[in-house]
Amino acid sequence: AWGLDPAQPELAEGQRAPIEGKNGFGSRGYRGPCPPKGAAHRYVFTVYALDQRLRLAAGAAARELRKAVHGHALAQGSLTGRYGRQGHNSELYDFPAFANTPGVAPLPGWLQSDPFGSQPADKLALLADAQQWSTNVGHPGPANAAIGEIFNTNVLPTMMANAARGKTSPKDAVVSAHNQCEQIFAKWRKQGLVGGSA
Repeated sequence: AWGLDPAQPELAEGQRAPIEGKNGFGSRGYRGPCPPKGAAHRYVFTVYALDQRLRLAAGAAARELRKAVHGHALAQGSLTGRYGRQGHNSELYDFPAFANTPGVAPLPGWLQSDPFGSQPADKLALLADAQQWSTNVGHPGPANAAIGEIFNTNVLPTMMANAARGKTSPKDAVVSAHNQCEQIFAKWRKQGLVGGSA
């Protein structure tokens, strides 16, 4: 984007730049990050203060913009952001728990109709409002060594994965995880590092 008035310090949310070039989608305007599958992708945002107005037509490609800017930058600043498709890459095995997690794309209807082939397709729908009815291990008290081990050894994700993949029934998966948690707490209580009793 270019042609911004130097006297205007910012663009308001949703306001378009006076002149916009071609984006990575082949159209004009900013459409947000859309990383490829795989590891998180880097996005570099660079702002230039120029010594002259650019004479560049709308829809110009990035290489044309860089060529036009060359030799005319008075100052510049860059911001690098990393963005990945965690929910997509993991096929919903891992996705954000909070609706407003920065830098994470929403899951548009994915929980109601799993695009990765769950049977039934809506089996994850109950998670849509999980923030209202779920809690964290140890809540509302402080964390301790036993809780740390439960998280570090993936007891809970394994429980959910075993039920989701049909390796065990949901009831058996919960019973197994409960027994593992009991053993972990017993071990730390025996060492005197966790209070309470079984």
